[in-house]
Amino acid sequence: VTARIYSSGATAFDNVRFIDKGADDGIVAGQAVVDEDGLVGRVDLVSAGDARIRLITDPLVSVGVRVQSTNETGIVTGRGDGPLRLEMFRATEPVRAGSLVVTDGSRYPPGLVVGTVAETADAEVGFVLRARVDPAAQLSEVDYVKVIVGFSPIEVGSGGDDVNGSAGIGDG
Repeated sequence: VTARIYSSGATAFDNVRFIDKGADDGIVAGQAVVDEDGLVGRVDLVSAGDARIRLITDPLVSVGVRVQSTNETGIVTGRGDGPLRLEMFRATEPVRAGSLVVTDGSRYPPGLVVGTVAETADAEVGFVLRARVDPAAQLSEVDYVKVIVGFSPIEVGSGGDDVNGSAGIGDG
């Protein structure tokens, strides 16, 4: 469902956007939101005629991802502004700057572009591999988005990789 962003959060610190489509258009909480560049966020609050999107830069949002060059998985978490944080708990190979990071299919449809690794990071036994990821979507310039309807995540309501679970904004 194509929607237009008509408003941002109340302050510059809010990582939310409001769209002009809602429940009447088939939008429900938990659906992925993309633009032509990649993942923008997730619907977290819906009314009949509009909905709120929590951006991937929000510290409350985590996304299960796969690094395409290594096929290893991890979690990308928003940091409020700028790059996202990639954490890989079982990495055996380093991630290289420029590697594409896509959704792993657990809470978001698989293969959606999240961003690119901003810095090379080595995997060390017993340690979490951490790196910065630059979001693919230019979130400050997003005007129109597409809400992906009809995708059923593997772990609905089980906590998964999004700290808000499937219950929406009321949790955080």
